[in-house]
Amino acid sequence: MVNEKDKDEFFSRVKALRLNPDALEEVVIHVPGSNKFVIKNIPGKINSLQIWANATSNDGYVSQNGARRALEIFGDAYRAEAKKAREEISDASRHPAIDYLENLVASGKSWRVDVIRRESAKQIPAHVVSAIKEIRKDNPTPFYVYDATGIRETIQTFNKAFNWVPGGFKNYFAVKALPNPHILRLMKQQEWGADCSSLPEIRLAMSVTSNMKGNEIMFTSNDTPESEFQEAYLAGAILNLDDITHIDRVQEALREDSLR
Repeated sequence: MVNEKDKDEFFSRVKALRLNPDALEEVVIHVPGSNKFVIKNIPGKINSLQIWANATSNDGYVSQNGARRALEIFGDAYRAEAKKAREEISDASRHPAIDYLENLVASGKSWRVDVIRRESAKQIPAHVVSAIKEIRKDNPTPFYVYDATGIRETIQTFNKAFNWVPGGFKNYFAVKALPNPHILRLMKQQEWGADCSSLPEIRLAMSVTSNMKGNEIMFTSNDTPESEFQEAYLAGAILNLDDITHIDRVQEALREDSLR
């Protein structure tokens, strides 16, 4: 039923996902009311592995939209073959990856999916690998693990690369990229500043251990109300304006009578 043209088009769609199958260990599908279904990185399963991995969001779920897109990648020919296989009991498990996607769509819900990547795909320090194994015993994925030692070493390497800058070099970490107070404390300890794009981010930066203040804070914002310019100014932050029209707005916001 699946001819060579269908196969070529299918492989082309999988290739367009731009996933490296060598980086994947397996995909674990948590089927509601049933056992887990595992797609391993073995011959004959690699394409299904990539499709499910692509459909899984960063928070570890395949949504209705994600499942439908995945079915489109499999295509009509393979879906028809899977349907025929289901009708022939002896060949019922030939396309389980498609069957589960169709069951997911029929459920109208999102399903939990774990995408397990190979440790060899990215060199991870042994202490981090060990920590992840311990954390997984009591915590479901996904979760985030931050390597403080690795972050410090990266900052030091980064600073060293710019130690030629006349008058000294100071980097400002974009708080919106990771508004985590523990990370901000680490940045502060390494003498980095905070690049804030909103008032809550300024307050977060100022609340960390050994409060960030003055020129340790850069305020880079868009569509900013006068009150935020005022608070950033009173905090001593550097106002970084990326739009010429902001100049007049800042001058108006920082009038002496406006700051009373």
